[in-house]
Amino acid sequence: MSRWAIALQQLGEQINMPALAFNDNGRLTLETTTGRCFAAETVGDGLLIYASDPTPYDGPNRLLRAWKRTYLHRLNGRPVQTALREHDGVLRLFAVVRLQTDECSAHALRGAIDDVSRWLDSTRQP
Repeated sequence: MSRWAIALQQLGEQINMPALAFNDNGRLTLETTTGRCFAAETVGDGLLIYASDPTPYDGPNRLLRAWKRTYLHRLNGRPVQTALREHDGVLRLFAVVRLQTDECSAHALRGAIDDVSRWLDSTRQP
């Protein structure tokens, strides 16, 4: 079992989702009742954490706000990448952060999930 798989399992135990685990391709996807999706994907020694919101009407405006925030935020905190793309016929705004090997812990996973969640929330404000 990889270090990331162990950290994910520990996070699952902390949030009462003991079956939380990567699939055979090293990916995990969860969708909330609000339509927000979370995903994690191992990439080399690192881990990408994604969050996305459906944006059927305001996607381009939210993406522009995200880009402006990225420019202002680039010197403080973890870098966040944003993108707008269609997924299963729905336009979605994505926020992505990368965790490095030395950040491998349940605490870092939870922090990254919180970061991308807050990031997407902030794009709703004009």
